[in-house]
Amino acid sequence: MAWPMIRQLLDQASPRGSELHGLFMDPDPPAAMLAQQAARQQPLSTDGLEGMTMEDRALIGLPLDAGGGAGGGGISLADLDWATMENLAKAYFDTFNLIYPIMDRQTFSGGLLASVISNGFDASVDTTLVFLVLALGVVALADAQNMPLGGFKTADDDNDDLTHRPPGVAFFNEARKRLGFSLTDVSLENVQVFALAGSDSLPSSSPVAWKTGADDASLCRLYFESCSRHMDFWRMSISASVACRALVTSNPAELQSPRANLIRRLSLNLELELPLTGLEKLEEVVGLPDFDDILLDAFYPESQDSHFKEHFASQVALRRLTVHFHNTLRNVLGPTPPFPPLASPSSSAELEPIAVTVVDGFFAQLDTWRSMLPQPLRWSDARAAHFQAPMPQPAYYGQGAMYPPQPALLQAADIFTADLTLAPTHYPYATDVRIALLRTRFHYNKYLIYRPFLFKALHHSSSVGTDDARCVAECLKACLKWPLIMSPTCHRKRLVPSLFLWSQNLLGVLIILHLSRQVPILQTIRATFCPATFDIDAGETVNLSIAWLRDLKDVDPTASWCWDVASRLYRLDDG
Repeated sequence: MAWPMIRQLLDQASPRGSELHGLFMDPDPPAAMLAQQAARQQPLSTDGLEGMTMEDRALIGLPLDAGGGAGGGGISLADLDWATMENLAKAYFDTFNLIYPIMDRQTFSGGLLASVISNGFDASVDTTLVFLVLALGVVALADAQNMPLGGFKTADDDNDDLTHRPPGVAFFNEARKRLGFSLTDVSLENVQVFALAGSDSLPSSSPVAWKTGADDASLCRLYFESCSRHMDFWRMSISASVACRALVTSNPAELQSPRANLIRRLSLNLELELPLTGLEKLEEVVGLPDFDDILLDAFYPESQDSHFKEHFASQVALRRLTVHFHNTLRNVLGPTPPFPPLASPSSSAELEPIAVTVVDGFFAQLDTWRSMLPQPLRWSDARAAHFQAPMPQPAYYGQGAMYPPQPALLQAADIFTADLTLAPTHYPYATDVRIALLRTRFHYNKYLIYRPFLFKALHHSSSVGTDDARCVAECLKACLKWPLIMSPTCHRKRLVPSLFLWSQNLLGVLIILHLSRQVPILQTIRATFCPATFDIDAGETVNLSIAWLRDLKDVDPTASWCWDVASRLYRLDDG
């Protein structure tokens, strides 16, 4: 959005032109944008279990006559029974922990949870971890029951000071009450806490933002991201990453301990995120996890049925490719802050052979990555929506029945559709979310590596040759019908990592597809180099992207900002 032609377009489309210019000139535009948006966001409720509402209790399956809080809603710690906590933990491990494998299920269920229940909910880091897992378990239940993204509110709708109560906030606040007591610990559990409170995964929204990002902290950031608290997520990601780096550097013996695999999984999970904190420099020291959990596979069939190990390893491999692409492009084309300078046609032409060779080589590597994926994860462009998925399950899961204990049957089908009027299918183990993320990241990387030619076409149209035009067409095709914005995954936004980055990426797609119908050279390329189905696919992509932003705009400040721009470009009403 910092490209000169796009800035000119945004100036015409948005009344916030001066605000946009200020953001683009900031040394760290994403952070500046998030800070601006966070200032306008309504606060989260601060109540713990005593502030639970009847709706909160109904969601987690607690009897409505349990406890004795105000209005019959609040409960005490004594009201939490084993069945409720086990069900919430199962909901977390069958969804979030398969996307971000930062907790060990057997250790948590067989040791940590039982210990906390036996010894009481004290101020220890173990209790903090339990509450964060329970909070994210509630989020997973809300996802399974298609709860509106707005959650519950504690005041009338006409009150300007609404306090938001997203699913799980009561358990999250119980964790926050205890977080300070272990804030300075250098331990695996402390890193987990930060990560669970914030939540993110792979990619970023700008060409220079292929960055990294770490377990108290990790759980904290997961929760913040699930309820669109993006600035809090960002800060928790930094805390988690710094805590993980301190753990690895101050206690290197931990990498030889029985917990080494978990540390490696956690470190790599954080390294897929942003911002850079130095953790990425320890990659060779930390190494890769081997996922050699024979007992885990025996006790929890979903460990095998979900293919989460293959998913995680594939993301790590893709991240390494992405970093290589980014570093090579910077060496060839030079750094780009705050936006690429307008070079003369002659200098642009001199770069052409190198750039075309480089990006074609990049895509060959990207396609090789796809062809070498484990068989259950592999796909082809001819069958982009096809996947061998576990059999779908009912949308509602009662206590002890989040997912079947037996290995799920598999079905081969087209699981992604652009028809949002169809009732979404719920697949076990967040299968559709993980598959959609993996495939969307592939398309996003393809879009990024061909994007320099789009810049050239927009700003140096007179020097665009046939190879350039072909590369622009590849960039345009890479924008189309990302599985993430198709059904059923688009209905499961609470589980989607980096939600604010995807909203920004989709705004970029909407801008590019708009320009492809307005700018003469892009019109020509679109008509000459793109397939006959491009217009139909582009129209569906626009509709899907608009639906994504429309769904989030009332609860997510980043989506609201993106909607403000997109609605003016496409002349949309606010409904």
